[in-house]
Amino acid sequence: MMKASTTNTTLELGFQKDGTDKPDGGTGGVLWPSLICYLVVAATTFWAVASILFPPSAFPLPPLMSSVVTVSQQPPASHEPPPSEDTRTNVTANICAGRYIYVYRLPPRFNDDIVRGCRALRPWMDVCPYMANCGLGRPLRDEGGVFPGRGWYATDQFMLDVIFRCRMRRYDCLTGDPARASAVFVPAYASLDGGRYLWNSTATRDALALDLVAWLVRRPEWRARAAATTSCWPAGPRGTS
Repeated sequence: MMKASTTNTTLELGFQKDGTDKPDGGTGGVLWPSLICYLVVAATTFWAVASILFPPSAFPLPPLMSSVVTVSQQPPASHEPPPSEDTRTNVTANICAGRYIYVYRLPPRFNDDIVRGCRALRPWMDVCPYMANCGLGRPLRDEGGVFPGRGWYATDQFMLDVIFRCRMRRYDCLTGDPARASAVFVPAYASLDGGRYLWNSTATRDALALDLVAWLVRRPEWRARAAATTSCWPAGPRGTS
């Protein structure tokens, strides 16, 4: 208690002394600004002078570097070498395993010569227009809405030989080795040949079919694979009646 009273007395004396030093000689004690007020005034003056001497630049500051890291969503590029020719051959061999077909190259009298004589195949009509589009015939237009869209053709009923041979040429698993083949294809136009001699004698009608059989049995690959290989005949072998 004694220390607090001494401190208060000292403060009161200091205030009274400051009051008596004032020019107006006022009797009341007036408090001088504290140290904090001096600091505020000095800082304000400093910033005012700095703003006059160093005005802000008219050029915008460069943007800050973004700290965001972009993560690529694309998979890394593959540096593996392209598959070799041997690899592609092995893949094809695996796909065609058990599906190889050997196509006989017949003399033209069994197929191409018949097509060249298409005007004489039937006495009452010209068959040549039906040879277009690999035997499918001419495409049908919009016949009054009966055949809408595409994919309709005027196909003759005896053109299966031509159609089948054309499709077989685009088969993926053809082979030139009869020993690898699971089946053989004989591209003879038997139905077209039968149509041109339909009303003739049996000997005339079956002459080309018998010629084809004689040609096949002379082939060594036919004799080697006759018992184990399936033969494909689009219209079926004739000459058995």
